[in-house]
Amino acid sequence: AIAVHYRNVAEKDVKTVKNKVETLVRKSDGLKKGEGKKIVEVKPDVDWHKGKAISWMLNMPELKEKENVIPIYIGDDITDEDAFREIEDNGIGILVGFHDNVENTRAKYSLKNVYQVKLFLEMLEQL
Repeated sequence: AIAVHYRNVAEKDVKTVKNKVETLVRKSDGLKKGEGKKIVEVKPDVDWHKGKAISWMLNMPELKEKENVIPIYIGDDITDEDAFREIEDNGIGILVGFHDNVENTRAKYSLKNVYQVKLFLEMLEQL
C-alpha cells in the first residue's frame, strides 16, 4: 500500500489531495482506496488487510508449532482495527493515542503516545 499523508497539508488543500488520490484510484484497475488518520491509502484491490497478515504469520509452521505464542499488536490508526479484531480473543491489542471514535476500537489496552510505547517495550524486554 501507499499511504498519502495529509497531516501537514493546509486545511484548504486537503480536499484537493483526497480528490487527486480518488481520481488515481478510479483510473487504475486493480486498486482501491483506504482511509486512516489523516491519510488516504492506495492499495491493491485484494481481500487482504493487517488482520489477515497477522493470521498468516501465526499460521506459519515456526510459530504454529509453539504452544505459548501470544500476539501483541500495537497500532495508532483506524487501519489497525482489522489487526485488533483478529487477535482480540487470543492476543493483546494496544491502541496508541485515540481514534475519533475510540469507543469502537477492538484493542483491549491503550497507551497515550510513542513514548509510552517505548517504555512498554523496554519493560516487556526485561520480562
